[in-house]
Amino acid sequence: MNQPLYCITVSKENIFDSTKTSILINNGIHPGEPCGVDACMVWIKNILSNDDSKKLLDNVNLVIIHIYNVDGAL
Repeated sequence: MNQPLYCITVSKENIFDSTKTSILINNGIHPGEPCGVDACMVWIKNILSNDDSKKLLDNVNLVIIHIYNVDGAL
């Protein structure tokens, strides 16, 4: 089907900072495995809504591939 592959980047300044450590999380590799996708969305929400958790973004960029196997997920 050739569906596009999307990633979510979470950083303190809303830009990817190449001087920081980057953490890549790859979700949805196999169809029927939504737990990692859901967990990452909850984790991002918690990071962005909690000032203590936002400190993580002082040192790292989070890059999350939401669903890697888009065709399989569809």
